[in-house]
Amino acid sequence: VVRELLAHPMVVDEVARTKSGLTHAHIAARGGVARQGVSPGRDLKEEEDRERHPGLYFWSFQELYHHGAAHAGGKQLETVELESFMQVEDENGKRILLSLQQAALLGSSKNAQGEVMLNAEAEGAAGGAGSCAEAALRATTHDAHAAACAAPCGNAHCGSRFAETWDEGATFHCFSCKRAIAQQRWAAERAAMEAVKQADAARAPPGAEREAQQVGRGVRVGWLKAFAARAVCKGLATWEVVGRVVKPGTEGYHRCRYVELPEMAGAVGRATVFVSHTWGARLADTVAAIAHVLDDDAFVWLDIFAVRQWPGNEADLDFQSLVRDTDALLLCAVHLDSVARLNLNHVDTRHVPDDALKMCAFFRVWCLVELVAALHNHKPVVLLIGTAQEEGGGAFLPNTSMCSNLYYMLDVRNASASVEADRVRILGEVERNGGGYAAVNTLARGAINGASLGMQVREVLMAACGNPGPLEALCSLQPVGERHVQALRAAAAFGFLRPLGRLIATGVGIESVENAERNRTALMGAADSGHARAVRMLIEAGANP
Repeated sequence: VVRELLAHPMVVDEVARTKSGLTHAHIAARGGVARQGVSPGRDLKEEEDRERHPGLYFWSFQELYHHGAAHAGGKQLETVELESFMQVEDENGKRILLSLQQAALLGSSKNAQGEVMLNAEAEGAAGGAGSCAEAALRATTHDAHAAACAAPCGNAHCGSRFAETWDEGATFHCFSCKRAIAQQRWAAERAAMEAVKQADAARAPPGAEREAQQVGRGVRVGWLKAFAARAVCKGLATWEVVGRVVKPGTEGYHRCRYVELPEMAGAVGRATVFVSHTWGARLADTVAAIAHVLDDDAFVWLDIFAVRQWPGNEADLDFQSLVRDTDALLLCAVHLDSVARLNLNHVDTRHVPDDALKMCAFFRVWCLVELVAALHNHKPVVLLIGTAQEEGGGAFLPNTSMCSNLYYMLDVRNASASVEADRVRILGEVERNGGGYAAVNTLARGAINGASLGMQVREVLMAACGNPGPLEALCSLQPVGERHVQALRAAAAFGFLRPLGRLIATGVGIESVENAERNRTALMGAADSGHARAVRMLIEAGANP
């Protein structure tokens, strides 16, 4: 392990690594390493500490992993948690700090003599499969990181070191500003991309087991709320969170998925709801929508954490099986004033504002893939449109003001994508295999109509997402009242058959229009949404067609 680490050119020498605002306690909490002599709780100011404590060293766990080794220049370093680290020296007396978690991620084990050896060597001796792919992944991601640090984005207003490809590695562009990156980085990025593919292929289990592995990458809603509340995420669009948190956090772990980070232990489990959203929306709005219909202990599949956010992640992009294996599709849409303000002429001509093409879920082709999967697998689609309240703990605030215009102007053929080839391919698949544009348009309009009538009725939405408890509590209330009628209309408009049947069984008035918008009955809502089975259920229960 020592020789492997010393082979890396990036070695941290006698340089203070403290950052303003961190306390010694914070370092300990983050699993960092520091030389003793700083009082707990005192703020570490970078310039001050360089003068007062020139021998102070701090390497965060990520820095240890990024650089492969921390060289202490022969000086004794004290660890915050000695049992979490091992200190070793090479032949020249250079001291290496290696966390046990880091050793595990590097792939180390002990042989019969108790000597530490890399898994690549151990598996090679035992004839194990996949060791070469893992070794290649370690080497190529390290080289790509070094190349990125040497040649970040050339845009003076950007400077990001993260790259993406739209053409399977033929070219690479800056993740943030989309400018082409320096060509001298392409070879390193392409090698890392291929290593990611090979590593995923080497460790991939058979089909059904692999799909179970994918749906097992859900994140706990309670953890998600705490993540979104972090200062670094406040006010940011989802793509910005990926660039500022997800990518930096996984870069040093061989470009792994965020859910595979050591810190995620206990926050990952089998997802029951698939979340469809746009990266242009604020992460806080998406998380508020999720919390509107799910308890803290529920698990959701959210791509920014479950998908490897690096080139070569094709193994993670089978969204159809994920929608099939979860209980519901939760579609989180951002409210757009530009759509709400459209006049009738624009609506009739299906004029789509530019920001809607970028931020509205129904005009993004990847959201269409997920809608088609829900259509094929008869999964409930829960659409929520709104924002997180600035006050009140970030609770979800539904907004129906654009629903009417969106309902009438919607045509999935107007959907856009960052890559034109993706748009053409996906729309072609929708037409050939998705039941045609008309079927997807009907499903989408049904979700919009349901949202306009039922976003406030959380009992129905939670039941559709796999938690029937609140709806059962409502149904047990006597006498049957207006809330039951609202729930009936919401279930009918969304086409949620089980909640609809449960509400009908309470004896609620099928024909009631009390306080209903435009005197619309539950049957009218189901018909407008195109839910034939809900229409049939209501007529059989006594609704007047």
